[in-house]
Amino acid sequence: MDPAILSSHDIVLNDESHEVIVRGELVHLTPIEYQLLRYLMSSPDRPVSKDTLFQNVWGYDMAGGTNLVEVAMRRLREKIEQDPSQPVYLLTVRGAGYKFNSQGVENQGAANQAA
Repeated sequence: MDPAILSSHDIVLNDESHEVIVRGELVHLTPIEYQLLRYLMSSPDRPVSKDTLFQNVWGYDMAGGTNLVEVAMRRLREKIEQDPSQPVYLLTVRGAGYKFNSQGVENQGAANQAA
C-alpha cells in the first residue's frame, strides 16, 4: 500500500491529494479536521490525549486548547460517522482522549462498550 494513503474499512485518506473518501464519497474537511483525522489514523487504536492532539494538530502548547479539540472532533464525527452520536471510528477513551478504531463497523459493539 502507498504510504501516502491511510485506509480503514470505508475511510481512505490520501495524503498527496489531501482527499478523504468515506463510504465511496468524497468528504470535504477543513485543514484542521484533515490533520486531526490523519493524526489519529496514523496510530490506530492508540488513545491520544486532547493536549497531545492540540500540540500536534494545531501546533500550539497552551492551556485551554482542549475545547478546540472537542469542537473539531464533534465536527469531524458529523462528517465521517454514519451516526455521530454513536461513533464507530472516532472514539472517546474516557480519561485518555480519543482514538481511531481501526476495526470500524466490525467491532462496533466492543468499541462502544470500551468507550
